[in-house]
Amino acid sequence: MKCKNCGAKVDKQSSICPNCGATVNKNSDYVLLTNQDKVYQDVYSSKRKGRRPLTKALAIILSLAVIIGSCIVSYFFFYGMHNSSDKPKLSFNSGYGLINGDEQVIYVTIDDSSSIQYIHGVNLYNGVVDEKTIKKDDPVSFDYSYTENVDNSFRCIFFDTDSLNLKKKGNYTYTFEMTFSNYNDDNRYTYYKTVNFTGSTKVDASSIVFDHSLDETTTEEPTSAKQEETTTEKQSSVDYIYDNYWYTSPYNDADNYSISAFKFNDDGTFTSTDYSKTGGDDWVVSTNKGEFKIDGNKLAISTSDGETDELTLDKKKQTISQGKNKLTSRKYNSVKNAEDFFGL
Repeated sequence: MKCKNCGAKVDKQSSICPNCGATVNKNSDYVLLTNQDKVYQDVYSSKRKGRRPLTKALAIILSLAVIIGSCIVSYFFFYGMHNSSDKPKLSFNSGYGLINGDEQVIYVTIDDSSSIQYIHGVNLYNGVVDEKTIKKDDPVSFDYSYTENVDNSFRCIFFDTDSLNLKKKGNYTYTFEMTFSNYNDDNRYTYYKTVNFTGSTKVDASSIVFDHSLDETTTEEPTSAKQEETTTEKQSSVDYIYDNYWYTSPYNDADNYSISAFKFNDDGTFTSTDYSKTGGDDWVVSTNKGEFKIDGNKLAISTSDGETDELTLDKKKQTISQGKNKLTSRKYNSVKNAEDFFGL
């Protein structure tokens, strides 16, 4: 039934309206609101008022959650668009070939790479992959190497194909996934480049993978034509020692292996990389720096720890010898090279 005072629905068993507190008189067409009813109404109303702040708080919290959620979605949406549209453009060239005479690699060279500050990882995938492709398989390799130009910008990223178990006559397609960050830019950008190649090649890629140019240095001009001729002849006759790493003869006694590689710089300094290994243990690699002087066909070296030695130059044949043993020039300085000398 309905309360005759406020019209609210009242349970048949109730004698008081739960909405206004009026007494329900079933035998009368009207209802009187007594003092007792007024007290009930005041208490009931205060309870209803007491719940309003909680309702408002919940409404405020929900509104804030909706606003914050909208802001987050908008941020990532517009940030993603901004990041994608402002992605720096880089040019890549891919290929494959041999370095160090017999090491087959697949590579990507980078044009205009002076803006790149860090390489954050390179993955190699089998087949064609890009940012829109869902990659279900793990990369076949992430063990990449890279080389730099003389200005320290990145030149080339490459993978040794030995670990890919390729057949000599097969045709293959792989994709480089490369992630970089640039100077004065906190974002990371990912690029993709595919390379197509066959399982074997005889193409020498050393000149592509490695930068053989020299730093330009400023020197005082000679005071006479005779001095200029002498200086030019001297510089051109020894320039060949700066182009490569020079490996000493490999030393092997039972299960002990050792070999060193010298890198001479045109400022009169050099770095010696020493490789040693015992039995089935891993290679131990250490470096030492020093200075050298050239007097005629003699190259005298002295290391920072006090060791000295004298090497012999053959400027016509462009060789360096240590005693009766000629040093071997290689374009790359690595454990792989050290192993090659011992046939490991």
